[in-house]
Amino acid sequence: MELPSAGPEDVLFDASGAIFTGTGDGWIFRIGPDGYDITRIANTGGIPLGLDFLPDGRILICDAQSGLMALDQASGKLETLTDRINGSPLLFCNNAAVGPDGNIFFSQSSTRNAYNQAQRDIIENIPTGRLFRRTPDGHVDLLRDHLHFANGVCVSLDGDAVLVAETGAARIVRIEVGSKTPGEASMFVENLPGLPDNLSTGSDGLVWVAIVSPVSEQLVRLQQAPILLRKLATRIPQALRLASAQIQRVMAFDFGGQCVHNFQGDVEQFHMVTGVRENHGRICLGSIAETAVAYFDVEATGDQDISRRQL
Repeated sequence: MELPSAGPEDVLFDASGAIFTGTGDGWIFRIGPDGYDITRIANTGGIPLGLDFLPDGRILICDAQSGLMALDQASGKLETLTDRINGSPLLFCNNAAVGPDGNIFFSQSSTRNAYNQAQRDIIENIPTGRLFRRTPDGHVDLLRDHLHFANGVCVSLDGDAVLVAETGAARIVRIEVGSKTPGEASMFVENLPGLPDNLSTGSDGLVWVAIVSPVSEQLVRLQQAPILLRKLATRIPQALRLASAQIQRVMAFDFGGQCVHNFQGDVEQFHMVTGVRENHGRICLGSIAETAVAYFDVEATGDQDISRRQL
């Protein structure tokens, strides 16, 4: 079923099979397990991107304009958890995941460009993305900086590491968060066939990756050009900029970085997948370009061929 608003960027399952999503006009919606009972819960006043559950049952929201927020489903009450870093407004809060100890790990895509300048940030290829940790007592510390458009975040099963999608570099990095080597980074997977967006850990124990667009030769050449040329390229009118080919693609990896699933589907029906969640074999997809979320069942389809329906 079509949503009343456009751009359901991320998706989140609860224990009943209901789905939560946030749209580009600030609304957080609950979609019933049957796919038809759609309820408006609250409006963030900004642009809600990544979603997760907090230990107390509230919904954690990364809002690109309003920062890190918590939403009580029953009352619709919103609480701002973090909207400033060292006294400065938190620009472009993007995605978050909650660890087993209640720590919140969240990404800031850029310190230079806002949400509506995401393409500029990727073309300029100046790595100012960051990963933060917010402890249950409200303390925020920087774990890693100089990331290429930090985006999706997920936590390892034992909570000792965090994976972060570097959209601008078409790769995912592993960042240690244990007591011995916090902030140390290593490569999880690189040279992805497209630009990774949101990440999530499924009930199957796999890392699910939304691939928002393919990696074009034109983009790679631009990113490798001198900085002046990259900056000039961002001044080209929107209609003349790089045209992103439409794809519908999600991938899944084990925590060793081995690809387990590589699903592709019909872009005429659903494309630009920005969010993905797995729940007992059902895969739900979000997209900033669509007015609906979509799903498919792993057992009902083979790799390279998504059989999916809109909710």
